[in-house]
Parts: sequence; structure tokens; C-alpha cells
Amino acid sequence: MFGLTIRLSIIFLLPNPPGMKNSLTLLLCCLGCFLTSTLMAQSRMARSEAISMIGELTQHLLEHHPFAQQVSGARTIDSIGRQLEAQLSIVGHNDSLSLLEFLATVAPLQRGTADGHLQLVPNPSPATTDSIALRNFPLFLAEMKAGQYVLRSPLPTAMADTLPAGTPVLAIDGWRVAPLIEKMAVFGGANDNGFDRAARFHTAFNFGRNYQRLEGWRDSISILVPGSKGQEELHWVKPSRPAQKSSDQKSSKGATARQTFSLRLSEDSSAWILKVRSFSSFSFGGNRNFRKLAREYFERINASEINQLVVDLRFNTGGSLSNCSFLYGFLAEEPFPALTDISSTGPTAGGKGLWNRFGMWLVGGVRKQDGTYRQPRETRAKNRVPEKKRFDGQVVVLVNNLTFSAAGLFANYVQGYERGIIVGDVSGASNEVVYGGKTLEFPIGERELFTLKMKNWRLIPANPKPGNLTPDILVPVRAKDLSSGSPDPQLSRALDSFKS
Repeated sequence: MFGLTIRLSIIFLLPNPPGMKNSLTLLLCCLGCFLTSTLMAQSRMARSEAISMIGELTQHLLEHHPFAQQVSGARTIDSIGRQLEAQLSIVGHNDSLSLLEFLATVAPLQRGTADGHLQLVPNPSPATTDSIALRNFPLFLAEMKAGQYVLRSPLPTAMADTLPAGTPVLAIDGWRVAPLIEKMAVFGGANDNGFDRAARFHTAFNFGRNYQRLEGWRDSISILVPGSKGQEELHWVKPSRPAQKSSDQKSSKGATARQTFSLRLSEDSSAWILKVRSFSSFSFGGNRNFRKLAREYFERINASEINQLVVDLRFNTGGSLSNCSFLYGFLAEEPFPALTDISSTGPTAGGKGLWNRFGMWLVGGVRKQDGTYRQPRETRAKNRVPEKKRFDGQVVVLVNNLTFSAAGLFANYVQGYERGIIVGDVSGASNEVVYGGKTLEFPIGERELFTLKMKNWRLIPANPKPGNLTPDILVPVRAKDLSSGSPDPQLSRALDSFKS
């Protein structure tokens, strides 16, 4: 708290005349940031502690990650871990590391696996977590060209003015935005095959929350934006407290599910738009409710005379493979396998305890063959939906950087089976290998500063090919597209594709 007090005193002493020099503004702001990060001892770790945590990370990956279950993968992880420990043991290295510095140090472990599901999540103290929850900074960023970030939505500032969506952001709390997000995005997820733009997208999307989880809670955040006449302007952002919903405002589970999975007509009523923001069973109170909604929506679609469908998977980071393959069943022209292969040699893949193992065998169809667990049901071609309930019209799927995991597999079905076309931006989802199944969690370090999260199954998509999921028609979002009232360029292009 002492560090925060000193930093705020510097901030509010800053003059703010129109002619303020850019270099002085940034210098003073950087000084405030330096004092904060230096004095917030709870956000730093001794070098010896960091070395020990690298050993823990390496061991957990070797024992549980599917990548390390192949000899070459295990050698890669072990070699990277040893190199990182040796690197920190060099005399003259910093005596302590911040959370951001530690993430940057261990980045090769994540890149070595090429697994976007592998995450190293900071664990703020309960008091810090509560403070962050009460300090909601509506600071949502979007990356345009490499290293250039803009506001994704309008941002109210402390001076009662509002910066419009699309405004370039140069620095935050004195940190240049591009290198700051680059560091924050390490182990940030959604970046199969080292497609780090997806991890940066994930981090920048809710920057205010992610920033506080790594650097501690804030009473204000400063942002530097381009001003008039080539100068730069410094603005202060104050947090807003989360609105408390009254009992009559609280959404029911059904209403929440319909917000996550919805159906509507396009403005000209020429096409249906099916938005799927998640395949997770938790979003629907169980897979049964997801399937109920899917049947309802396709009954409406098939009862109409509209034979054009856009499936919007943007911002969908995945969920249940069962829900994903069931939904595609409404589009499939013939029986199809959910996957080409699914395997694991991990110690928990077959379940824990007698009853859990029996459940995995009976319900999950898990079988052990030659020391490897497999799920043969998922590799068999079968009908998911009765033929008379399927949709046989034109299909376009919308994706962006954050279309990941099961959502990427759905798009892989559509593209691989030539059932439709993909429109949008390159996805963080791999078309080669996907890691899925149960999420394993391991606290890292004596103070449990991080939690390591990983999946325990190795999945080969139904239509495997090198690289990440790439649209047939690329439509990147530009800064001007974020302005209020601007049409959605990706959706517009998807609808236009029906005409051609």
C-alpha cells in the first residue's frame, strides 16, 4: 500500500497544460510505475524461489502433459527446464523477479508444448481479489497491426470526457502498451502452435482485470493517447463499481443460456444468424440444455424458407466436444467422427478412484490399450442428429483470434468436410493437435503465486492439416470498424458471400 500511495502522489502532482512535453509526461509516468513495482514486495519473488518454481513447472509438465508423453516431447520439456534454471543461476542475475518478469522467463515452456490450453494463472491474495472485483476498469483493447492497440469500446475518463472506440493507446501507467501486453500474454492461453496474436487478443480484451491480477489493484490507471498537433495526451481512468442486480433483474439460467447461444434473423431477413459464445456445459446447466436449445433453433430454421445460415463462433473459446459435434450434426451431410484420434498416458486419464474409473469406462468410453488410454467412440463415424432434422442450406462460419478449442474443431468440420466457408480472422486453434479433456490444476511455489492449468488428453481433429484454423475469406477488424454505429465488417462479408 505504501508503494501505491507514493505513486498516486506523483500522479496528482503532474501538471496538465495543453503544451505539456511528451517526453516529460512519459518520464514522470514511468517514474511512478517504477516506484510502484519496486515497493510492492508482495508482487516479487526471490531468485531462489523462482528457480524452485521452474523445477515444479517442469516436473508437472513431464508427469501430466500429453506433449511430454512422447519421448521427444519429454526431452524437449526437460531440456527447456534445465536451461531456464541455469539461466537464473548465473551470478549477476536480478536478485528478485516480478510476476511479469517470471512469466517472461518461463515462456519457453509454454512455447515448447505449442499448447494454447496450457496456462499459468496468477493467484492474487483474497484481499487483492476482492479489491479487484470492486475496481472495474472498462479498459478493453484491440490489436490492429502488430504492436498497435486501440480502445475496443468507448472509455470514460476522470475528466468527464469519453475517449471513443478506435482511439490509439500508446502507454498505460507509463508502460508502452505493446511490450506490456506481450509480457502479460505469456501463458495467457488460446495460442496453439505459438500463434501469440491470439494470446495477446485474450489478454488485451479485458485488460483492466488482467493488469490488476499481475500488478495489484489500482485506484486509477493512466493512459497516453495521441493528441492534437502531434502531441500526446495523458488521461486518467477511475474504476467503476460493479452494478448490483436487484432480485427481479437477475437472469435465470435459461435467460443466460439464450444470451450465450442465440438465434436471430439478419436485418434484411435473408439469413439466420446463430451465435454460439461457448460450448461449455456449465454455461447451460448441462449438455442436455444445450441440446434442447439446438433442437429448438433448428426447428425454427427448418420451418422457415430461409436456406442461409451464419454460425458466429467469434469469442468462443470452446467447451464440450460433445456439444460441438452434436451441433455440427445438424449440418452434416453424412456420418462423421468427432476426432481422428484421442489418447493419453497420463496417470489421471482413466479416472481417480474405483467409481470414477468405472464412470469413465461406462459413460466416457475410455479404454486402455498397450498402456495408452483412448476413447474409441469419438473416432467412429456416426449420425448425431436424425436426417429429417438437419439443415441442408448454405453455411458460413465466423471466427476470430479467440475462436479456440471445441469452437475451432466445429469450424474444422465445416471447412474440412466442405460443408461451408469460414470468414473472419486467423484463429488460435490448431488444425493439427488439440489438447482437451479434464483441466488439471497445480499450485506453483510455497506461496502459491501461480496456478498451472493443463489438459490431459491429446486430440487429433477430424480433418487434420498443418497450422492454425485459417478462414477462406480473411476479414481483419480495423480501428474505424469499432466506432459506434459502424457495421460489423465480418458479418457483412459473411452475408455478402451468400450472394456470390
